[in-house]
Amino acid sequence: GWHPSGMGERCDRQSILKMYGYRGDPISQKLSRIFDVGKAIEKIWQADFKKMGLLMSANVRVPYPGPPEINGEYDAMLRHATEPGKRILVEIKSINGEGFKALPPLTLDPGINYTGLMNSQGFIGNRVRGYMLQLQLYMHVTGVHDGILLFDCKNDQNYNDYHLLYSSELVEEQLARLLRLE
Repeated sequence: GWHPSGMGERCDRQSILKMYGYRGDPISQKLSRIFDVGKAIEKIWQADFKKMGLLMSANVRVPYPGPPEINGEYDAMLRHATEPGKRILVEIKSINGEGFKALPPLTLDPGINYTGLMNSQGFIGNRVRGYMLQLQLYMHVTGVHDGILLFDCKNDQNYNDYHLLYSSELVEEQLARLLRLE
């Protein structure tokens, strides 16, 4: 099936190749270490959320039987600190300093955050749109319509936590695209 983290690709051929496991060049030792650092940062955030008493679950598989079939794993499900019963889905992304500087300004308005992230340009644009699709699809599958896309800068541990709301329009558009590609 499709994996949400690979859906930001705008080229249909690249999307299909990713679905079948083609990643292009082999993963180098350096790139493997970069991924390891990202996993470590994710674990640190999960531990911090747990210490705060907010972590409900982490790294949970969220299969969507489809059609189209989607398989993925969200990073964290949090309980809202002040609203009992409310849950928040969190995707944690590590990013280098150059990428962090290219992110849009962080606001308290989920709509402005959504627009800023979806309109990201340059080398960071496609990656950020892919992360947005990933979070939105997880919100769709889990029924949790509040989310945070958290970027942690590997260079200095600054972070931006973009509060976002579920966009049925984006998800329905993506699901239709996947059905067309299958």
